Amino acid sequence: MTNDNPGYAYAYGWNRFNMGIIGAWPEKNQNFFIKNRSLVYAVAVFAIIWLPMTASLAFLREDLNELIGCLVINVPVGISVYKLVLFRLRRSVLEVMLSAMAKDWSVSRTDEERKAMIEKAKYGRFISIMSVSLAGSMFVAFSSVGAWAAPYQRQFITNETKLAIGFLYPAYFPYDTKELRGYLPTWFGQFFVTIVSMIGYSGPDSSMAMMILHLCGQLATVRLALTNIVDEECIKDSSIYWKKLASIIKRHEELNRCGELLEKSFNGMLLIQMVLCTITFCFQGFVTFTTLIEGLTGDQDFPYLQMTFFIIHGFYTILHLFVYCWAGDLLVFESTALSHAPYESEWFRLQPAQAKALMMVTNRSRIPLQITAGKFVGFSLELFTSIMKTSMGYLSVLLAMMDT
Repeated sequence: MTNDNPGYAYAYGWNRFNMGIIGAWPEKNQNFFIKNRSLVYAVAVFAIIWLPMTASLAFLREDLNELIGCLVINVPVGISVYKLVLFRLRRSVLEVMLSAMAKDWSVSRTDEERKAMIEKAKYGRFISIMSVSLAGSMFVAFSSVGAWAAPYQRQFITNETKLAIGFLYPAYFPYDTKELRGYLPTWFGQFFVTIVSMIGYSGPDSSMAMMILHLCGQLATVRLALTNIVDEECIKDSSIYWKKLASIIKRHEELNRCGELLEKSFNGMLLIQMVLCTITFCFQGFVTFTTLIEGLTGDQDFPYLQMTFFIIHGFYTILHLFVYCWAGDLLVFESTALSHAPYESEWFRLQPAQAKALMMVTNRSRIPLQITAGKFVGFSLELFTSIMKTSMGYLSVLLAMMDT
């Protein structure tokens, strides 16, 4: 999508940059390779990171700390691969949503409506900037840990030449990684694919948040239009009132369809992310606690780089789930707030038939728009609290296992 409208450009923020890197931002006149670049990246992440890490789990099963440390990285990488594939398959949905956004920003608005749209756009822009910043910080911390530990770990190369030693990730490759000719290309391959993996995890999330928040902004403009529907012109000429009401109802239904399209297209991804994030938070807490305890009580120096990475990684994954829950909560609020708008208007000045017509919007607004996890549960701040409590419960079990 190429639209130079300044409001639209402000709304998508850094998302176009993020999604452009992984080839998931729809643009006009793209050739076959550029359109399918995200699939190529997905295959690269799967083959270079996820699959070798999964194979290495067989060698780490005797060491609970190493096993969980591997899963902390492996699970988000798997989610990243899934998102890269899904956003390519849902390219047409993205085109529809982004076209609607560009159109909405080009329509003439009142100052009050424009303010409501900009307010939501600021939230989306802040989320996209935070996402880029955290992904960059995590990449620097992660690659620094890997580069610092590689020479030390290479001292302990075993006879099992296919078990990767001194790489960014624990991995098992189907070729010899003992010699430098196999080690260096693989290490740099992991290094560059890590960038794609991290953006592949965060970019789709910030883009989804942007679209949900834009939808919230549009619902806010409909609410304002409904609040101000009664004026002197409507009182003098009833046809003007009916035209305004018809326009509001039509716009409300358009937004409902957009919300349902977004929900239908991505609820499966959100279900997987919700379940796996619950497990990942537990694993992250376990690895962070054990590393902290070993650093404070062990003979070696305190692992500042590792702890920095664990803290950033934990905040990174928690933030993206929180954004979905917060945006989902805001969507429910804005969609149901329309039912109160007629009562804030001067409805008492209308004729009985005109006042009764407002009930159409009021009744429809009682059914909230929701972003759900596989149609099972709607995203809300209450869900976020529940996930964190569940993760902490699992964490206490793991820590008890470690003690025994």
